[in-house]
Amino acid sequence: MHTSAEPQRVLSGRLRRGIDSLLLLVPMVIVVGSLAAIVYTTGTLAELRSNARMIDVAGQQRMLCEQHTKQVLLALNGIEADHATTRREFHRRSAVLREGGTIPRVWAEGDSVVLSPAPTRAVRDGVARAETLMIELESVADALTVAPPGAEKDAMVQRLLDLDARLLAATDDVVVKLESHTSQRIDRLVRSASAVGVLVVLLGVSLLWLLARLRRLNLGLEHEVDRRRSSEAELRSILASALDPIVTIDARGIIQSASDSVETVFGWTVDELQGRNVSMLMPEPHESRHDGYLAEYRRTGHAKMLGQTREMRARRHDGSTFPCELRINAVNADRREKPLFAGIIRDISQRLEREEHMRRLSRGIESAGEAFILADASGSIAYLNRAFVRLTGFDENEVVGRPFSRLPCLSATALEAIDAWRTKPDSTKYSQDVTSTRKDGSTFRAAITVAPEYDTNGGFDGFVAVLRDISDLTAAQELLETTARELEARNAEMEQFVYTVSHDLKSPLVTIRGFAGHLAKDVEAGNEKRIGEDIDAIRRATHRMSDLIDDLLELSRVGRVVGEPSCVDLREVVDRSLSSFADEAEQGNLVAEIGDLPCLLVDPTRIQQVFDNLVGNAMKYGADAGVVRLKIEATRVDDTISVRVADRGPGIDPAYHDKIFNLFARLSTGTDGTGIGLAICKRVVEHLNGRICVESEPGRGATFRLDLPASLADALEDDTAVAA
Repeated sequence: MHTSAEPQRVLSGRLRRGIDSLLLLVPMVIVVGSLAAIVYTTGTLAELRSNARMIDVAGQQRMLCEQHTKQVLLALNGIEADHATTRREFHRRSAVLREGGTIPRVWAEGDSVVLSPAPTRAVRDGVARAETLMIELESVADALTVAPPGAEKDAMVQRLLDLDARLLAATDDVVVKLESHTSQRIDRLVRSASAVGVLVVLLGVSLLWLLARLRRLNLGLEHEVDRRRSSEAELRSILASALDPIVTIDARGIIQSASDSVETVFGWTVDELQGRNVSMLMPEPHESRHDGYLAEYRRTGHAKMLGQTREMRARRHDGSTFPCELRINAVNADRREKPLFAGIIRDISQRLEREEHMRRLSRGIESAGEAFILADASGSIAYLNRAFVRLTGFDENEVVGRPFSRLPCLSATALEAIDAWRTKPDSTKYSQDVTSTRKDGSTFRAAITVAPEYDTNGGFDGFVAVLRDISDLTAAQELLETTARELEARNAEMEQFVYTVSHDLKSPLVTIRGFAGHLAKDVEAGNEKRIGEDIDAIRRATHRMSDLIDDLLELSRVGRVVGEPSCVDLREVVDRSLSSFADEAEQGNLVAEIGDLPCLLVDPTRIQQVFDNLVGNAMKYGADAGVVRLKIEATRVDDTISVRVADRGPGIDPAYHDKIFNLFARLSTGTDGTGIGLAICKRVVEHLNGRICVESEPGRGATFRLDLPASLADALEDDTAVAA
């Protein structure tokens, strides 16, 4: 692109070249003018010499006039004179003065001279008058020779003298005109000589200027030669060091030169390529069409590819092809007779492989489950993949171009790390689990990893962030932690179970073994009364062992043997539990107050076990003055349904609120029981993703609360709606 001063430089160069051309024409004009002045001077000198001779002839003609008159007068006095010859010479000179020619220089001498060019018109007219007077004078002279003496002859003599005087005046006039003409020619000759002198001086000055100019031109040419040699050396150095092959061709496609890199890329040496058609570097169909392209260029002067970059395939020495990028420029397009073109060929195999790798990488990023975010050095988001849109609900247009700090998934610590990367290069990645917010306001747990990017100079160039939804992982971790806690509790429970079982099961066995010894002794002694008592004691011990084993088997089935969930009305469950104590209710020893109870989608057998144990415990331990007063009700708060079973018994010390749910935990040994009932209740409730606890203080009764998920009731409502 030309700058604003470029047209002025072009105009100045043209003007300078025009002035130089004009100054070169000046000496030529001076030389031509000098030659013309010299030719003119030479002609003028010749004319002056001719005029001098003509003046001489005119003077001879006057002498002939005087001589003729004297000869006529001598003839009249009887003296013989050859006036006829004088007449001939006079007319001969008149003819020469009139038309030019060859005449004697001196009449008495035999020398001759050439008069050229012919006299002027004024001279010719004067000569004609003199010749007319001469003819008239000859006529009078001839008449005098035969006239008798007397007055008439005297008159003729007088006329002869008058004519002679007139003839002499006419010849004098011719001489005067010739002298005037000669004077004019002398003036012109002086001016011409002056002009020649001036021209010679100018020619000398011009020659000196030309010599100075030629010297400057010579110095300029020497400088230009040096510059071009330096440029050629630089060009050869560039060609030698160019990584991309550079090939120059003429208008017919013949390779004129090539860089050394052609051997590396094509396998040809420079000497092998020079003088051959460039189509040898092209595979089909370009090889066959290339000469046609050049022929079209030579015909029209229009090249479609000049100044453009085009991707095509090139052929190596071994016949293999590779993708390349070709750019052709005209080296000397203004020289239409011998234009040259330079082509730069770049092997783009690795670039295409990288681009294909980047496309695969881009496709992988786009199809990845994690959200990828790219930001520039200023922190503006430049790219995000589809997973981000799917994960957060934000559209690409809502996020790209906006500050990264506006994302709802970043913490202050992450922003501090990004700011630190701007001032202090560090390749350390930043990772953190955060709670991110979606476009609709919902939240999810996400793991974000942010890594910096630096340019080749080590400057901060942006960063990439990866956002991964770890909600399921978090839930799995929480489940794993819960399971671990449960396993830990189960292990503790198992330890306690093993200890308790070994102790509680051993106690009936000890009893059986002891009374079996007593039975043997009583049998030997024949003590029938003691024998019956021993047998009853052994029977009671076996019943206790059977109850322990049954409860343990039932406890092991909870969570392992799962029945099909169905719609269970808790009011019916409670009624069945209370029905076992109908006699106590008739006797007034049981008073139950039942509130509104929901229907739940649960295992009927397991939920029945829970309320059987809770009601049974209340009957065993919750009597107040011999009467058990139960209150069973349910409430719903948000996503939890709380069922309470309350009595007015002696209550439970808070120190035992957790222990009573352990295996074989019994606060009173005065009542029957295995100590497994509440453990079964706890396991059933926890299997329903619920929780059981006790609220009690000594002397204020006990309330067992079951907190169950409201989804157990909502599932029934959804099923009812679907059925409807």
